[in-house]
Amino acid sequence: MHYSAIKIRVASMITLKRLGLATCLVTAVTALATTASFAATFNFTSDDCSNLCGDQGSTVTAVVDPNNSSDLLITVTLGGNLAWNNNGSGAGIDATFAFSLNQSAFPSTNPTGTITISNATTGFNNGTEASGTVKMDGAGTFENFGYFVDCTSCSPNAPLTTQTLKFDVSAAGMTGAQLLAALQPDTTPSGTGTSFFAADVVSCNGTAPPNSGTNCLGNGNGATGVIDATAAPLPTALVLFGSVLFGGLGLSARQKRRSRGPVSVIA
Repeated sequence: MHYSAIKIRVASMITLKRLGLATCLVTAVTALATTASFAATFNFTSDDCSNLCGDQGSTVTAVVDPNNSSDLLITVTLGGNLAWNNNGSGAGIDATFAFSLNQSAFPSTNPTGTITISNATTGFNNGTEASGTVKMDGAGTFENFGYFVDCTSCSPNAPLTTQTLKFDVSAAGMTGAQLLAALQPDTTPSGTGTSFFAADVVSCNGTAPPNSGTNCLGNGNGATGVIDATAAPLPTALVLFGSVLFGGLGLSARQKRRSRGPVSVIA
């Protein structure tokens, strides 16, 4: 076999490997771009409760509906002995749970940023709402959100026993992925909002979750108020994409180093 033939064969093998790597990367990117598991998880890290509730490991997960790419699924899980509360707007807390969406992300056909909330956990409201001002701090000087979900089955003296709130968000002219990307912090007069979500909760000394208000606020041993999710995480799909991309680049670099090695010639 001639040396030139060996060079061609080695070069062909390297080219095929590179083509295989490129195909894998394209396939992975396409899968990640179209997958319905595009998600983000937020942790509650701020506590504005009276007597301090503590976030107690509470989280919010937002994920594109795997069965309907037009919907964004929101799951809020309260931790520890926290339960859902409804102080009412008289206390300066307008809703049980609040969030915001970037209005510039909505198409011109939906100028009011109207969304539909559906499939909410029993005890919470469904409905259609345009972007508004939802105050979650009592004074209204900060933590103004655009949208809300209310607990219709609880009150300051009767928190809801379930610790999980689930609901779907959809909007005309938008996909679930676009809604996920549109999540943004609350607005403030100074423009320094940091909370992506706010929840009106009650913390009790009894078992979790509390089964009545009398073992909590009624005896003065509980705390009530708002906890906030302030972290801005990188969506899961982007993390996976980064792993695939940098892994592929590393493999390509190793192949290039190997290709520079000596080629054995057998006469």
